[in-house]
Amino acid sequence: MRDALSSSLKVGLLAALFVACRDIPLDAFRLDLQEPVVFMRASALVLVVYAGLGLAFSVLALLLLGLIGRPLRRLLGAAPDAASRAALVIVALLVLWSRGAEAATAAETWYAIAAVALLIELGRRAGLLDLSGPLPSWLPLVLGLLAADALAFGVQRLVVERASGGPAMAVVMQLGGLLVALAVGAAVWGVGRRLSGLLTARVAERTVGLAVGAVLIVMVGLPAAWQLVLGASELGPELARVAGGLPGGSSPERPNVILISVDALRADYPGYAGGPAKTPVMDGLASRSFVFERAWSVSPWTRPSFAAFFSGVYPSEMGVGRVPGQSQGDPSFYPVAWDAERTLLAEALREAGYATLAVATNGNLTREARADQGYRLFYHCSLHPGVGLLRVATRPLGLSPYSWENLERAPVVTEHAVRVARAVGSRPVLLWVHYMDPHQPYDPPTIPPEARVESTSLAMAGADASGAPERERFIDAYTAEIEYCDESLGRLVRTLEAQGLWDSSVVVFWSDHGEEFWEHGGVDHGQSLFDELLRVPLMIHVPGQTEGESVDAPVSLLDVMPTVLELCGLDAPEGCRGRSLAPVLEGEPGEPPPLRVFLEGCRRGGIRKGWLDGRHKLIYHVYHDRFSLYDLEQDPAEQHDIYGAPGAPDTARWERELLAWTEMTTGLMARRTGAGAEEVSDELRQQLRDMGYVQ
Repeated sequence: MRDALSSSLKVGLLAALFVACRDIPLDAFRLDLQEPVVFMRASALVLVVYAGLGLAFSVLALLLLGLIGRPLRRLLGAAPDAASRAALVIVALLVLWSRGAEAATAAETWYAIAAVALLIELGRRAGLLDLSGPLPSWLPLVLGLLAADALAFGVQRLVVERASGGPAMAVVMQLGGLLVALAVGAAVWGVGRRLSGLLTARVAERTVGLAVGAVLIVMVGLPAAWQLVLGASELGPELARVAGGLPGGSSPERPNVILISVDALRADYPGYAGGPAKTPVMDGLASRSFVFERAWSVSPWTRPSFAAFFSGVYPSEMGVGRVPGQSQGDPSFYPVAWDAERTLLAEALREAGYATLAVATNGNLTREARADQGYRLFYHCSLHPGVGLLRVATRPLGLSPYSWENLERAPVVTEHAVRVARAVGSRPVLLWVHYMDPHQPYDPPTIPPEARVESTSLAMAGADASGAPERERFIDAYTAEIEYCDESLGRLVRTLEAQGLWDSSVVVFWSDHGEEFWEHGGVDHGQSLFDELLRVPLMIHVPGQTEGESVDAPVSLLDVMPTVLELCGLDAPEGCRGRSLAPVLEGEPGEPPPLRVFLEGCRRGGIRKGWLDGRHKLIYHVYHDRFSLYDLEQDPAEQHDIYGAPGAPDTARWERELLAWTEMTTGLMARRTGAGAEEVSDELRQQLRDMGYVQ
């Protein structure tokens, strides 16, 4: 029994070691583990937890195999070697085939460990694997499994994305790829076993065991314990390191800059706008800021909207756009990273001596997307390694002390933002804080569970929930999210005031996009260019301002970057598309130049491009080659398409501009994603230059 238990424990450890080695690189990539110490902590945590799972499973497996062990031994003992090997090959193929997607849930991690343990156990009982040696002698088997797994995973993804010829051909290609992967894994295992045998023959087994034990204790136990104790405290050391290098002194001629963004906040829902949400903090901001009554984002979802906001150019110019004809399964369907060659707001301010600090959420605003460009401190609440490691390591247990949703909650964001604000007393400072509430799911803890909307996926897929009371449930939960965020925002504002940052700062409050509740047959965002998604709140407070003022002139989020830079005494980068609103904020007579902006960036459905002048909105449906026109003054809900109708304005010039812009930007994105496209013709480029859209 003792020998059986020892062997079973080895099998469990081997399986856990394999799955940990497979998951660690994936998690390192997701969490952007650039620091060696942080990577070591991540690896240590995953190894410790997975090893515990493997040992627990091995004990359970031993009990189960005790029941089926005798018939199994009879079967394998009576079978010729060829049959035993064939059985192992079949089991191995099934394990590799089921690998399909990376481990992301407790069930998948348990399954991975169990499946690999079963494969190893069958091989051991068939006499094909010898686990009697020390730990280093196991490593060749793990390396072989990893090689087979990586190759099989790559083949499966390649077949899914690129294969043609129908399902039958895809199955044949996958089976062939799995067999090749299995052969490569076996070869790696064989070569590694031979090398391991040469190595361990020179070292006493006892010495190897003691050394391995010491290494495991020092390199795994202590860092794991340290990380478990510190947990979410990674911001402290990082902030201390950054704060030590912040510029000192003050610069009276250059104000601080505070950027506060709230994801998915509609312009018509806060209290100051006459909306249903009770938002005393936002109302207070409006009472001492310039409130832009008609502000538009140029895109209906986060990634392209923020790319445009921080760069002052359009999403497609930032490399965040779609290419006609590409399916959503294509890796280049929507590029992740922003164009690194563009100068962003944080970069311009940092070059001018600003300490640039950010506390952000949302998976679209990550280092991978280059949203950190220009920031000395970029703390991502839900993706930061310090808290992310615990989530990864405890994922298989289903007992993670941190959840994705809780990390993105407004109180968590405020807690980190307050710590940052209190740590920086020098001027000038740029601080950006991004709140994820009220982004879906609409499930604030302030309302009963039955009133929450956990997911809009069914509605997004076309389920009709547009009638009362279901629609009201969505709206009520969304409204509660706004109120929940507003409460946390109050603590941040009070801290900024106490630190003296408010009165000395240009404060910008805005949202990246709105949210639809079946105004045009859908829910959520990213699917259209209608105003429920593009109209956003925008407030700008200037140093010393004590009274609010409404601005009726139509503006775009593209205008914010040049405005902030001018208020800070800096010039906007060359090619910036926005107009500076600084003259309006400084009380100069007159209005800003007329608004003429393009709209783009739909994430779902067909590609659409738009043209907006503040009153009329022209939308071009690229796939259907047709236009829609709306008069926002006469029809603010955009329920009546007047394109080609009697009395409608002449849109010939707008159409030419929009078609030229569509051709140029889709070609630009095609070249960027490698989808292929000819260069923009000299005639088209001159046409756009004449219209003022190209330098």
